Amino acid sequence: MDNLKFIFNTNQILFEVQINEVSDFYTEKYERENLENIIIKYINLVSNQKITVIKKSFFKSIHNMSKFSHKVMTIYKNGKWIKFTDADGFNRINKSCQNKLDNKDENKKNNTLILKDLLKKKSEENNPIIKELELSILKNPNDDYSYFKLGSALIDLGRFDDAIDNLREAISLDETKPDYYYALGLAYQKLGKFGLAVSELITAINLNPENYYYIKLLAEIYFEWGKYTDAAETYHAAMESVIPIDEMIEVQLGLAKIYNKIEYYDDAIHLFQDILYLDPEHEEAKKGLEESLLIKKIITSADMNNLGIAYAEKNKIEKAIEKFKKAIEINPQDPEFYFNLAMAYKKNNMLNEAVIEFKNSLKVDPKFSASNIELNEIKIHQQNY
Repeated sequence: MDNLKFIFNTNQILFEVQINEVSDFYTEKYERENLENIIIKYINLVSNQKITVIKKSFFKSIHNMSKFSHKVMTIYKNGKWIKFTDADGFNRINKSCQNKLDNKDENKKNNTLILKDLLKKKSEENNPIIKELELSILKNPNDDYSYFKLGSALIDLGRFDDAIDNLREAISLDETKPDYYYALGLAYQKLGKFGLAVSELITAINLNPENYYYIKLLAEIYFEWGKYTDAAETYHAAMESVIPIDEMIEVQLGLAKIYNKIEYYDDAIHLFQDILYLDPEHEEAKKGLEESLLIKKIITSADMNNLGIAYAEKNKIEKAIEKFKKAIEINPQDPEFYFNLAMAYKKNNMLNEAVIEFKNSLKVDPKFSASNIELNEIKIHQQNY
């Protein structure tokens, strides 16, 4: 089992990372508010535990120990935490770690955030986790779970074709595990093979209809594939499943983006507003709301303009003038609206008002030549008159 040792002093956290009996050392700048996140990162990287939070009692304990003592070792070993003071162990690891850091001075790492080194180690060809899983499969070729874990690990490393081979092998050994199909769908998605990805996700959902994460990934694949109606229906299904509270905003955001794509702007606006009510600083929701409101304004103003044209064609000039004014009120940046209003005034023999609106259209767009032509005609008409 992989081991992880923490040593605390006043301004640093030292790490001894042990994978398959091979040790390496890392340091982090000690920032108390980030300590829990740093520890969780290392646990997940080294031991593949999928830990999201440390028990408050444990964290408080090591926090206090690190605050008041210079020689504290906190060890994660075989899935258990051990807290103790060990001067000899501290001195050994501290000396080894410091020597290694001294040798790295030329790289100017300065003892800060060497977490990326461990990430790099996980992605190398001689990745110890991959090797261990491959060895497990050699020992037991019928171990479907080892094929699944290997396939999942290969997805993380970007080796999608190899991942697919191993996940298909896992499914051939046990067709009842929905997680296997979910992982296979994810691998196909990464390769852009959306049809195959959808097929695997649907199988996973049929095996476990209540799994929110399966449904969410299916919706994301539909969206990426450009099948927005299917994506919307799937997001609705996700909202009806047992959805974690902290995921609700992501589902609302995904659905709002789809509504924008399929031109349901009112629905998109409502969803973006709901998100901003829960999280007023949500940048994507802010941007999405601005875009939706702008598009709706353009569409609404165009609708008003079209109504004005329809009234003008039926010689209902007063009604036409009313609609053109409304179009300008909604969207004052379209020169065509001023031009149409001016033409309605001209048709109603209100030439002074028409001249004003033709000039307004040219203020918005000086190259709007139709207005210049009409202004010249009115000028000639007035001079002749």
